[in-house]
Amino acid sequence: MTLSGDIVQEYINRFPKTPNLTLARKIHKENSMVFRNIEVARTAVRYSRGALGKDNRKSKNINSILTPKFSIPEGDNINYEPYIISDELKTGALLYDIHFPYHDKKVLDAALTYIYNSHPDFMLLVGDIADFHQISFFERDPRKKKIVQELKMLEYFFAELRLNFPGVEIIYKLGNHEERYDRFIMQKAPELFDIEQIQLKNILNLEKHNIALVDNKRIIRYCHLNIIHGHEYKFNISNPVNPARGIFLRTHKITTAGHFHQASEHNETSINGDKITCWSAGCLCDLHPQWMPLNKWGHGFQTIKCNDKGMWQLTNHKIINGEVI
Repeated sequence: MTLSGDIVQEYINRFPKTPNLTLARKIHKENSMVFRNIEVARTAVRYSRGALGKDNRKSKNINSILTPKFSIPEGDNINYEPYIISDELKTGALLYDIHFPYHDKKVLDAALTYIYNSHPDFMLLVGDIADFHQISFFERDPRKKKIVQELKMLEYFFAELRLNFPGVEIIYKLGNHEERYDRFIMQKAPELFDIEQIQLKNILNLEKHNIALVDNKRIIRYCHLNIIHGHEYKFNISNPVNPARGIFLRTHKITTAGHFHQASEHNETSINGDKITCWSAGCLCDLHPQWMPLNKWGHGFQTIKCNDKGMWQLTNHKIINGEVI
């Protein structure tokens, strides 16, 4: 017998002739912390007095009667599981920060030619492939390309990628610049946000080109490598040393990112002897934009190779004067 069962039995012994409902009201009034309402107390009284019938007494016990039942709705949560790339894919290429239409055509062509000749199994477009200047928070130059032109340029780029890399798994992870698109619609026309035809993945025909989309700031994971764009943390993770060290201080795991438009590497050894390396990659966009013509940026991209033993190597390629080094 539980505490609540003892309480009910004590009242029945004290007031054996009191009707069930009257006794239940008294029990609830004097023991409201145990019996959440009168009906719960009344059911417990009827159970103890054998008034529920044989079948009910077999299917119920005092604990099931007195245990609270919670009806909690499902949470409105997004999927934040990492996007996993199979380790059966042995070679890959990672491109960051193209910023169409403010890309560097010569540099992008050099990167894609190098990647084409290396025959990758997968290709990652890790954020800020688009720029969406005209719907940004910042001051906008009305002379720059309109969003319709930018979207057409992006769709053409994805079509060209699929044409030239027909058997390659291509994955597009959204960065902070792509997130401008959804944010603009949510702010300016929220009633249209659920219309499939205006969703970015459909405008760009990603399904037609067999390109997977990774949104909601989800991590991409390949073997033990975490791949992010770099905007996933609320506060800027760059620091006076280099972006790679900033990435390490936030993640404490083997991680690579773009976003900072700089190639860098940082190495640490944990107390258990684990070797942790973090990288940041160069960009493929104009190095002297109107809003910040002087900066520390550099052109580049990354490649990765994995052997049959699961050991892999990431290379930070720089592009100088149109040449991959």
